[in-house]
Amino acid sequence: AQNDNEASIATTRSRRARRMRRLARVRTLKWHRTIMYYAGAVLIGIISVIFAHLGDWAAELRYHVVSTNPRSMLVIAPLGLVAISWLTRLLFNGAQGSGIPQTIATLHMHNFVLVDRILTLRIALGKILMTCFGLICGASIGREGPSVQIGASIMHAFSRAMGQHNDVTRHGMILAGGLPAWLPLSIRLLPVSCLRLKNWRTPLNRRRRDVL
Repeated sequence: AQNDNEASIATTRSRRARRMRRLARVRTLKWHRTIMYYAGAVLIGIISVIFAHLGDWAAELRYHVVSTNPRSMLVIAPLGLVAISWLTRLLFNGAQGSGIPQTIATLHMHNFVLVDRILTLRIALGKILMTCFGLICGASIGREGPSVQIGASIMHAFSRAMGQHNDVTRHGMILAGGLPAWLPLSIRLLPVSCLRLKNWRTPLNRRRRDVL
């Protein structure tokens, strides 16, 4: 009986030790993911500020060129836009478009091989460079659309780095990356934004909203 009692105590201690190790791993993973979330958010903020300053610098450079020699834009604009189109196809294929429709489309995709081709850091870099180049050339473009895809691409990269495989969680990361960059535009479209969030009543969309 004493041997049985000692064996029972040993088994209990072994189970308790395994439970403690399992809880420690879960807590470590939770903290790791929390750090990754915050790191992604901070990185998006830094890149958005840099992008804004680069955009302002490009607009000021165009204004300086127009003030110095207005007719020069007759050459700079067409040649610059042709160069942007060529560079985009050559180096940043997939960076075409404003960025908002592409990001929204990924939220409805479950083939993440295709999502990985749309939300890449290479395309995010191309968005920044080509947008600034376009502002210098006088293109009628803004930063809101590209910022959405840039933010979504960064958070999607962090999602892949964390090894996330759940569709809802990965879509939530994309939404969490793109939405803050979309805020300047969403302020002007606040009623529409509120209506869209209010209409997220299906179980899948409620889970995405909870992740956000």
